[in-house]
Amino acid sequence: MVGWQYILLFPAGILIMIFMTEWLPKKMSRLFEIQADRFAVHHLENQTLYLNTLIKLSHLIEEDGDDGRKSEWRESHPSFEKRIHHIKKIMK
Repeated sequence: MVGWQYILLFPAGILIMIFMTEWLPKKMSRLFEIQADRFAVHHLENQTLYLNTLIKLSHLIEEDGDDGRKSEWRESHPSFEKRIHHIKKIMK
């Protein structure tokens, strides 16, 4: 009678582990990056320079090709397009 409960708990435990070790840290990292951009835009005198720097970085990364480090970085950071869009909204 007790065995079927473990069969149900095991997949639930695996899902919780994946959530806690994979999805949640990446989501938090993306949110922190957006908050850092917001902080920078509010505290810099030249907000346009910050925006232009992100645009230039996005072009450099696109031109540079793809390797393992970049794909890992993309998993834990928002895309440059999202960051640039967010900064433009803040600057209005």
